[in-house]
Amino acid sequence: MAVCLAAATVPALAPYMYAGVGLFIAPFLPTGLPWLTRTAPMARSASAHVIAASMLGGVAAGPALGAMVQWAGAHSVPLVLCVIALLCLVSSMWIDRTTRPRGRGAAASSRRR
Repeated sequence: MAVCLAAATVPALAPYMYAGVGLFIAPFLPTGLPWLTRTAPMARSASAHVIAASMLGGVAAGPALGAMVQWAGAHSVPLVLCVIALLCLVSSMWIDRTTRPRGRGAAASSRRR
């Protein structure tokens, strides 16, 4: 998604890249919720919070993006969305890394040292 948004800064590619963004973002919620539940089972209400945040984001993103377009111009939209996508990627990787249970391989390799 971030690659498509970065490529959308090229006007001739923009329509195709936004279609790519739509294709990449479509499976996010249906696959993200089971991943979250599996990754952080101790957070019982995590899915409810994610759904609530997505609804709040849907309400707040439009006016925030409109204000940003007024301030910086329409050419900045793909870059701002790209930064947001990269922040989401980094936070997902951090959640995965910090909540991943230590496997036998990691314990065995630390015992060998």
